[in-house]
Formats: sequence, C-alpha cells, structure tokens
Amino acid sequence: MNSKRILCVLVLLVFASGSAYVAQSRSDAGYVLEVEGKWYVKAKQYLAVGQRVAAGDVIRVLSPGETDHIVISGMTGEIIARRHCGKETCSRGLIVPASNKNDAGLFTVILDTAMRLIRGKPDRYSVHGVRGVNNDLREAVCVRDGASVELGPAFHSMPKGVYYLKLREVVSGAAEPARGPFRFDWDPQQTSTLQLSDISDGTYEIRLMTLLGDQYETTPLTVWVLISDKQEFKRLTDLFRQATSVTDTWQTSTADETKRTVLRAYLHSLAGATL
Repeated sequence: MNSKRILCVLVLLVFASGSAYVAQSRSDAGYVLEVEGKWYVKAKQYLAVGQRVAAGDVIRVLSPGETDHIVISGMTGEIIARRHCGKETCSRGLIVPASNKNDAGLFTVILDTAMRLIRGKPDRYSVHGVRGVNNDLREAVCVRDGASVELGPAFHSMPKGVYYLKLREVVSGAAEPARGPFRFDWDPQQTSTLQLSDISDGTYEIRLMTLLGDQYETTPLTVWVLISDKQEFKRLTDLFRQATSVTDTWQTSTADETKRTVLRAYLHSLAGATL
C-alpha cells in the first residue's frame, strides 16, 4: 500500500464518526493540547484535552491556581496559544487566533486522528509521569520476524543491560491480560530481539519490571509499540516519523507526557483503532 493510499485511508478514518463531524465549523482553529484547571469558553463547560476550539474563542479560567495552564495547537500541530497562571496573569481572557491552514494535508490528518481518539478515551492514552524518574523509552514501530520482535526503536536511548518486561496488548474493548515477565538483553550496538511465541501484530504496552531475589516488581516505566510484520514495517515507520516531526516542534511548549500521549494515540490509529 503506497503513501497516497494510506493518506486516503486516514482521511476516511477522520471523517468516519458521522455527518455532524463532517460539518465542522470552518472557523475551527485547533485543539486543546494540554490543560490543567477549569478553563472554559462557555460557563461551566470546561475544556478537555483533544477538544476543538474556534478562532476568536475567548478562553478563561475559573479560580486560577499556580499550576493552572493551557496549551492550544493549530490544525497542523503548531502551538498557536498558551498561558500559564504561575508565570503570567490569567485575569484576562486568552483569545484563540486563526490557525495557519496553508500546510493542511497529512499533518492535519495525523493530529486530527490522534485527537479524536484522545477525546473518546483520554485515560487510555495518558502517560502518567513519576517525579524524579526518567523514562528514556520511546513510542515506536517495531518489526516482527516470526516470533522475534526487534525492540531497538523503543529502547535506542536506554543504556545497555538486561531488562525484564511485561507486554499487554492495547485493544478497543476490555483490557487484555499482561504477558511475561520476559528477559530482554539490550545492546545498542547490535540487533536485540525479544522472542515471543504466538505474537500477533498490533499495539502493545511494554512495562519494565525489576527482579529482586526471585520476585518481580512493577515499575512506573512504560512505552507503547506497534508491532508490525516486515512487509508493513517501513510504511508504518514512515507514517509514525511524520507524527514525531509534529511533536518535536513543540519542544518545551508542552510536557513530555503530552507528546507521548499524542504519539500513543496515533500509533493506535495505525493499528486500526476505533473509539
């Protein structure tokens, strides 16, 4: 399947939620990318991550606190508005500017697809960071050859060593049980694979475990991967690279957890996820 065909598939996915979605306002400017506090356009209708906002909307916050903040992205991923009550006054409204739609295309489809999934199931994709704990695992597409899964794209920033992993397939319905723990010997200087019997292609959460004596303990470190066969690997990797090029432009404008939440949703969309 070539890139033009996958673009058509993603466009259809974006518009699959019904005629009301198709008839969206031409004044839509972007999405709520990050929010803490009670921000609203209309009284008592508080904004949530993934929600659409329109050009000219005046966003206000109720009883602002030091950590209350909001970040708005444009339709193609650019940051068009943001405010942090701990760094600037929140007594005046934040006016949403028009988004630059000249670059509309695949970037718009990527962001809209991810945001639609996040709006439908925000807890499914959220990344819960732990203060003082670094997580250098990164969301990625990983190739499968039979029962061997090459985890280098997800572990490339991790130090060489032995890791213990649990895998849980991410599905649209009830949570699947976790598999493992599995031992994974990671060496960034060579191909490192995890042997998994009866593994199917799809989106998986990998959670790191620690081995203390003869007992495994859960850690807060997780990553999502899309496992793909060799035929689809390059195509899916190229599409996911486009998504990371969007989140990379946010730099310090958003938290690392926000970027990874969007990437998880987009990975899941590539696996054919529905609400």
